[in-house]
Amino acid sequence: MDFVEMMRLRGQAAENIYFAQRDRELIDELHAHPEKLQKSAPDPSDSATDEHSDSNSNQAR
Repeated sequence: MDFVEMMRLRGQAAENIYFAQRDRELIDELHAHPEKLQKSAPDPSDSATDEHSDSNSNQAR
């Protein structure tokens, strides 16, 4: 393993550690405040109407 590859892997490892820690903090926050998850959940009825409006706009083009 040459120096350049070792530094690339070190950078990837640091990035993985950073995002794993960030994910853990966000998950802990959701466990502490589950009402935040309910507020941000998409409404299934909204997605159904969005799909139809998108298909209609695509047909007009």
